[in-house]
Amino acid sequence: MSKQSGAVQSTHQLHTRGDIGTRWPLHSTGLGKAILSALPLREAEGLVRRRGLAALTKQTATSWPKLRAELAATRERGYAVDREENEAGVRCVAAAFVDPLRGAVAAVSVSGPSVRLSDAELAILGQEAVAVARAIRPHPHWEEL
Repeated sequence: MSKQSGAVQSTHQLHTRGDIGTRWPLHSTGLGKAILSALPLREAEGLVRRRGLAALTKQTATSWPKLRAELAATRERGYAVDREENEAGVRCVAAAFVDPLRGAVAAVSVSGPSVRLSDAELAILGQEAVAVARAIRPHPHWEEL
């Protein structure tokens, strides 16, 4: 499961909410797929197989081969895309923050209504998410926070 730990709300009347503390399946969210893509493939597969691949929408990957292909595309792009896989009408891009010592520990994402997030807009936002994730540096006392 991925856990939402922070959010900035949109000023648009039609927007998505980022409810802090909410947990979502790894296989159906941008955050989860970004983290899975940064893990060794066997570790990612083990996590997914233990949790299952429940269909949350018609677009949700419900087989390991389909998700594995999506994770490969995510690694190639540098960011994950959720095309209404977790919730109908919502799209998302996310990039993992990777600590060289501990692997993928978090991800940053941008989500919004699918009517405002075209494939072109997702590509732009995806690159911005990658830049933010790369700019994050581990705090010297990360373990104490």
